[in-house]
Amino acid sequence: MSYFSLSFRPLFFGVMVALTAVLVGCAQGPASDQTRMQIETPKDVDWALIPGDAGLLSDLNGRQELALRRVTRRCEGMVGSVGNARFNHHDPCVVSQLDAYIRTQDDPVLASFHFALPPRDRYDAFRAPEAVGRLLKRRQKMLQN
Repeated sequence: MSYFSLSFRPLFFGVMVALTAVLVGCAQGPASDQTRMQIETPKDVDWALIPGDAGLLSDLNGRQELALRRVTRRCEGMVGSVGNARFNHHDPCVVSQLDAYIRTQDDPVLASFHFALPPRDRYDAFRAPEAVGRLLKRRQKMLQN
């Protein structure tokens, strides 16, 4: 057997294992929206505290985004920080610091608003205004149940 065939054998098996893992993951299919909501929303969100008025929600959104941007700036210089305000949900510094800040604010309305947002919106400093509309629809749905 030649050296060439021996040197690529571990690489070949590694690629095959990775491909198998991807195929098994695809066979399970994506999580449903209902499952995703249950995973992303902590159980302690009080949906009744979140205002049903779009103007009040916009104010809460502005306060939460301001806190998020402050935390993002603080974390940007830290080692291991992602440093991109669009991908903060992958940055452990931003996630932990923002969640801790919100919990210490003694504002249950702001806390419920913050934790009711899905992570992709919760930690996105430049999220689209439609995120507030989606939250309002979700609030109505949760209060009906």
